Amino acid sequence: MAIADAIIPSIEVSSTPSARKLAIQTSEYASAIERTQQLIPVSAPTETAQSFLQENASSTPGFKESIHRQLGHYLREDAVKGIRVILSALE
Repeated sequence: MAIADAIIPSIEVSSTPSARKLAIQTSEYASAIERTQQLIPVSAPTETAQSFLQENASSTPGFKESIHRQLGHYLREDAVKGIRVILSALE
């Protein structure tokens, strides 16, 4: 899940980035909130855009199960073996 969090980090206003969050300036964050709000229904609460940006892969219910399903059912066996080698080398 750490790799997924690095690829899909949460987005927050901060001066110090971490492995699980993308730290951006206040003006960039405000712009991201504005763009996100344009994509969600008008009836949605204003906190919806902020909640969306604060999500990361491991905080999303069902993400881990979905990845397991994708790897287990839809990848060829040789591809799964290659991923296992890469992941074991990262440990």
